[in-house]
Amino acid sequence: MDAMHDSATPFAAFKSRWQPAIEHALADLAAPSGAQERLAEAMRYSLLSQGKRIRPLLVLAAADTCGGNVERAIHAACALEMAHVSSLILDDLPAMDDDDTRRGKLANHKVYGEATAILASNALLARAFELLAEYSVGAVLCKELAAALGAAGMCGGQSDDIQGGVATFDDLMKMHAGKTGALIRASVRIGAILSDAEAQKIESLSQYGDAIGLAFQITDDLLDREVEKEKVTFPSLLGVEKSKEIAGQKTDEALRSLESFGPKAEVLRDLTHAILARHS
Repeated sequence: MDAMHDSATPFAAFKSRWQPAIEHALADLAAPSGAQERLAEAMRYSLLSQGKRIRPLLVLAAADTCGGNVERAIHAACALEMAHVSSLILDDLPAMDDDDTRRGKLANHKVYGEATAILASNALLARAFELLAEYSVGAVLCKELAAALGAAGMCGGQSDDIQGGVATFDDLMKMHAGKTGALIRASVRIGAILSDAEAQKIESLSQYGDAIGLAFQITDDLLDREVEKEKVTFPSLLGVEKSKEIAGQKTDEALRSLESFGPKAEVLRDLTHAILARHS
C-alpha cells in the first residue's frame, strides 16, 4: 500500500481527519464575494483540482506539533495552497515550462487563455495574503509568505531554473531550496507562529522544512525521471543511487530536527518516512 495513503499511519489518520476541512474551506474561500465571474471560475478550476495538499497539511501538522488550535489554522493552510497553485498556473505557461496539463487535466491557460490564467494566478496570490492578514499576527504571517515567494525564495529558484546554468550539485540544491523548499519551510513556520510557539521551536521546524523540502524534491525527481529527461535533476546529475542516498540524508536531518518535540511530532515524523518511501 502507498505509504502516503496507508490509513493506519499517523500522517494518514491526520490527513483523513483534516483534508476534508481543507477542501471545504478552499471551495468556500477560493474567490472573494463580487469577483468577476470568469476570473473566479479560472481561480476555482486550478485551486479545486485534485492535489496532494502537502503544504496546507504541513501548516496544520506544525500547529498540532506545537500544541496549537488546528482548526484556527485552516485559513492559513488554505493561503499556502493558494500561493502554491498560483505558482503552478505560472509554471505551465508557454513562457515558463510550457505544459499543457496539470493534475490530470488541461492547464489553466489551455482552458481560459494566457491572459486570464495570469490574472487567476495573481488573484489567488492576493487572496492568500488577504486570508493571512485576517489573523492577529497577520503582518508576521504575510512577511513569512512574501519572503518564501520572493526573489530569494520561490521566484529566485524559478529564475535559476529558466536562466539555465544549473550544472553542479550546489546549483541544484540552491535552486530547489528556493523553488520548492521555501514554501514548505514557510508552511511549517506559519503553523508554528499561529500556535504561539517559542523561537527555538520555530527554528527547529524551519530546519525540518528545509530538509523535508529537499527530500520531497529529490523523491519527485526520482519518480519523474522518465519524463524529465531534458531537465537537470538530482538523478540526471548524480545518478539514482546517489540521489536516494541524499534523500535519506535529508530525511535523517528532518527527523533530528523533530527530536525536541517528542511524541507531539509523530505526524510530521511519519510524513517524513512516507516521503522517503515513495521512491522505494
